[in-house]
Amino acid sequence: MNFQFRSLERWPGEPTAQREQSRFRAQHSDTLDLLDRELWFLKAENIVLQVDVPESQIRLDGMLRANATPREPGVILSFDSINGPLSFPCDRFATWKENLRAIALALEALRKVDRYGVTSNAEQYRGWKRLGSDTSTRYEWDSETEARGFIYRMADVGPDAVFHYAWKAAAQKYHPDRNPEGETTFKMLASARQYLKEMGAI
Repeated sequence: MNFQFRSLERWPGEPTAQREQSRFRAQHSDTLDLLDRELWFLKAENIVLQVDVPESQIRLDGMLRANATPREPGVILSFDSINGPLSFPCDRFATWKENLRAIALALEALRKVDRYGVTSNAEQYRGWKRLGSDTSTRYEWDSETEARGFIYRMADVGPDAVFHYAWKAAAQKYHPDRNPEGETTFKMLASARQYLKEMGAI
């Protein structure tokens, strides 16, 4: 399973006031295995897991740092699937790993609805249709040329440069780990890259 962590900037709706203690006994590795299986069934792509940590606690490769400590336990799992773009928020439990397991179990339960032929059009997923590409800060791009040009300008490379090289150079230059004042630019870079992915341009 290949997903990227992102910083969660706002919760969709009211946070859960009274969170429950853990009811799960599974290891986190078991949760990841279950999630991997369910996302495979959904043919998930562009998988993003939003957690409430600052950008500085997310590594350049999109994974959490070992010492990352979310301020709040809520998580949002978003991805593109055979049923369209979907987003699953959960903050019912006391830790982010428990909330991620709850989402994995929910995905399994939703898939099982189809086992008995009750649905004909994946109706059970409609409540989780994602309105945007994610629920974090979003910067609008008018065209692929504009989004790509921004990344290349921030990387300080020419228009003939390989995109992967340009992206890596720009991300390293403005990642908050290396440039504490570059957080906004880094978010814009990530948004431009996501836009290009959505357009099938990279």
